[in-house]
Amino acid sequence: MRHLASYGLVAAIAFAGAGCAASRVHVVSSRPAAHLVGVVRDRDHDNHIGPGPFVLGGGWTGGGGSGLWGDGASGPGGTSLGCLDNRHYSYAFGVKNTLKVPVTLTAAVGPNPEPRIVDRVATQLRLSPPERRRQSTIDNFGGTAGFDLVYHRWSAAPTKPVTVPPHRLATVQVNFLMHHCDALVHGRTVAVSGSLVLRFRASGSAGRQKLTLPENRFVVAAGPKKRACAPISGSGSLVAADVGCAFARHAAPLCRAMKNGGWLGCTVAGRFWECGRFAGPGYPLLETCYLPHEKSHWFSVVWIGPGLGLWGGVEDRRANLGWSRIEAWHTTNGVCEDRPAGEPLVFESSSLRVLRSQGGARVAADARVKFVVRDYRGTRRFPADRSTGHGGTLVEVLVQQHGVTKGTYLATAGRLTILRETKDVVSGTVFASLRQANGKSRASLNGTWSCRTTVG
Repeated sequence: MRHLASYGLVAAIAFAGAGCAASRVHVVSSRPAAHLVGVVRDRDHDNHIGPGPFVLGGGWTGGGGSGLWGDGASGPGGTSLGCLDNRHYSYAFGVKNTLKVPVTLTAAVGPNPEPRIVDRVATQLRLSPPERRRQSTIDNFGGTAGFDLVYHRWSAAPTKPVTVPPHRLATVQVNFLMHHCDALVHGRTVAVSGSLVLRFRASGSAGRQKLTLPENRFVVAAGPKKRACAPISGSGSLVAADVGCAFARHAAPLCRAMKNGGWLGCTVAGRFWECGRFAGPGYPLLETCYLPHEKSHWFSVVWIGPGLGLWGGVEDRRANLGWSRIEAWHTTNGVCEDRPAGEPLVFESSSLRVLRSQGGARVAADARVKFVVRDYRGTRRFPADRSTGHGGTLVEVLVQQHGVTKGTYLATAGRLTILRETKDVVSGTVFASLRQANGKSRASLNGTWSCRTTVG
């Protein structure tokens, strides 16, 4: 038995809650989503726990799945996943120490049958908070159900031992990375067993305990064929999956919510496409449309706003989360330092006024957007991230109060494009997901920019 969280909940976790270092998993009763789900479930009677100090406890949770990625049904026998290059997948479950003495959990080892395609990258062990028993909110569960996992984002961090006091829970999180998905041809799949061996120390002795968990099993099959298409007018990115670029370029303007009365749906060539705004680079102007009954057929477009816009947590406040207010979009211009050929182009915007709340009556701070474009050689597209290598691009936002920098946000994903270059003017677009340097807050940047160059 498992519970599906609504799209709205999962999207909120993916963007607004993304800055949290850890997540406590709670059950929320809601309608199952059609396209994007997170999975939380209670213990399953088909599991087999070998002799040892641990029993299952605290629940089970898995990373979000989606028909857009070619995922299929999930059940007590496991999960069906679509393979996409560089896709991150993780799940976590809880184990409880039944002994009257502390037990140090040192490792959780599982099979890795095809690491070239589905690689078991890392496993983390964490002490869960004291277990709480409460009435289940899931229909047909009955009685009580505890979900007390410490589930982090996907991570390649190595395993560190954790000491579990008597009758306390530990969270076991397993992380996988998919690549070389083009090897899954002619119906080939990769099955990853849910079996694990826990290694532990108790009272000075080392031991092992085998867990056979069918619900942790998953099968990976070929996912949708994604392709990057040439962006259409007014966009910064266009990606299509199992549909042609020509169709996506035709359909995207017809389905655009801002030109469609805010309605997230459209009919193209006699077929209805459901659309939604998704978390990720380009939010909140990232729109994805898909066929309701063939969700692996979709296209996704990042629209570009007029001038630079900033959303998300800035100084622990919200700046322009609303769709209708665009007060932060009033800065397009800036200054660029143009160094000799092959040296970075440095852009710094004029000030953006960051609003304290959506009401916008009070100003919390100002922000300046800065780009460092390495190996600048004219019009071109660059990844917007923290890369410092040759050809990399640094995109950051400096939050200031009274001219003093109070915080810095660095881009973790996105794209910067230089569209036009004249003798003394450079202009383009940018969209990026941002993360606070030395902090947990997240934000999003989107818009157009231009600058006059000055020789540094």
